[in-house]
Amino acid sequence: MLSIKKHPILAASVLIADALAILVSFFLAYQLRFSGSIIPVHKGIPSLEAYFRAMVVVTPVYLLIFRAYQLYRPERHVRRIHELLDVAKAITMATIFLMASTFIYREFSYSRVVLLLAWIISIFLCCLGRYFLIQVEYFIRLEKDRDRILVIGTNRNARNLIRWTKGNPHYGQEIVGLLAKYRRNGGKHVEGVSILGSVEDLDEAIEKERVDGVIVTDPGLSREEVGNLMLKCENKMIDFKLAADFYGLMTRHVDVEYISTVPLIGLRALPLDDVWNRMVKRTFDLTISVFLLTLLTPLLLLIAVAIKLNDSDPIFYKQERVG
Repeated sequence: MLSIKKHPILAASVLIADALAILVSFFLAYQLRFSGSIIPVHKGIPSLEAYFRAMVVVTPVYLLIFRAYQLYRPERHVRRIHELLDVAKAITMATIFLMASTFIYREFSYSRVVLLLAWIISIFLCCLGRYFLIQVEYFIRLEKDRDRILVIGTNRNARNLIRWTKGNPHYGQEIVGLLAKYRRNGGKHVEGVSILGSVEDLDEAIEKERVDGVIVTDPGLSREEVGNLMLKCENKMIDFKLAADFYGLMTRHVDVEYISTVPLIGLRALPLDDVWNRMVKRTFDLTISVFLLTLLTPLLLLIAVAIKLNDSDPIFYKQERVG
């Protein structure tokens, strides 16, 4: 999915398309089941309203499971077939959850056949909608929204990345320049991409080329040099990745992404980088804060009165803090 900040309408359309596909699939499943064309109806036709009242809960469950499968993660670089397989997995998991729920909820008997038909139809409709939106995303990336990548290194990994980005422009990445370890390589080309200078010219290259991300492929850089490069990118809010080697150290805070045959190591995204996590956290903070403040207001007032009666200092403690 494209960045929510850059393309809020398209990002929202993915969520809306999934929700509509789920609603339509349950409606079609209901019609197929109780029309008598597939399975004869013996016990009467249940109310359609009862099914669509349940959709108030069912639809969010589907969307939450979609999110658990990272189907709404911004800048998710995966092949189309993998995206559609993840959709099928998420819908299958949601259907299993709903079938299990029908055994617990006894006030109304939902048809298992409806759930089975909805599973098949929703996979088809969601995959169809996703495929269309993926094509729209590819078109946007191909035409005007490509990430400008600066590569530090001129080795085989750098060449592989250049060839891959040129051969797959729809993934939305463009290598705009290279930086070598030494200045003597300045002015040369690798696979048609200019060497803009040395590692020392990073700041100038970022400003001049309006870089969105930096990839380090040179294994000759020391850990201290790589650390300094990472800090510079972090200060400028630029994505940073490091081509992995067999001797590199990986931790639980590291994320690995493959571009062509090159494994890239980068810092794993923080939970609050996701706009949905921030919305949930903010809602939770406000709800709990209002509830606790309302509940504890009498006690807080008593404490304030006690402070005033026994001490002349202000009720609220003030102190300067760093940051």
